[in-house]
Amino acid sequence: GNSLPRQIFYRKHFKPIQRLVFYLGLLSAIYGQILSQTFFYIFFRNSAHSLSTLTLLMKVFSVYILFLSINGPFEALVYSTFNDKGVNSSSRQLCVLSVAHIAGLSVLTYMYGVLGLLYANIITYCFRINLCIKYVREYFSLKWIEVLSFLFDIPRKIFMAIIFTTLFMILAQSLFIIDSEPILQCIKLMAVCGICAVINIYTIYEYDPLIYLLLKSREL
Repeated sequence: GNSLPRQIFYRKHFKPIQRLVFYLGLLSAIYGQILSQTFFYIFFRNSAHSLSTLTLLMKVFSVYILFLSINGPFEALVYSTFNDKGVNSSSRQLCVLSVAHIAGLSVLTYMYGVLGLLYANIITYCFRINLCIKYVREYFSLKWIEVLSFLFDIPRKIFMAIIFTTLFMILAQSLFIIDSEPILQCIKLMAVCGICAVINIYTIYEYDPLIYLLLKSREL
């Protein structure tokens, strides 16, 4: 019935923003894993805090940003389509999830400290994303196998560019050993990552029509 008009509206008005936010979260997670140690080595190597602890915090935080970038637009879409019944149902689900989140937060914070806070939020976002995906499947009348491709159908050239640049940065990271190398080696790694970032941004702008049209519309 209303499935096709809903899908057309989603692709035209919502999906470009969702796609852009997802790219930002994905690249944040990738570059966070590769550059965290380099960043703290350059700027905080004389700090009283443990560099390994700071690096781990930054890496986990970058993953948290990825889940945040997925959940935020999805919940915005879901809440914008709710009727009174949907609002009441969602409120009950979020109340239960909030209680579980507080319990998990208490346990994980006790076990892992600040890291536990990030772990708890990531786990909670996984549940919230799952609820959103279930609702999207029903709202757009999709089969389970269609949901992920409907939400995350990244153009192949962009996907391949992200894969190859990530592998290249990992290779560079293995060659530029930070622990025993001078600042110059860290700068080299940052330069490699900078080049890869330019490649990623260019391919996203050039080969994703949704992002291209979104940015062009903001220029008008």
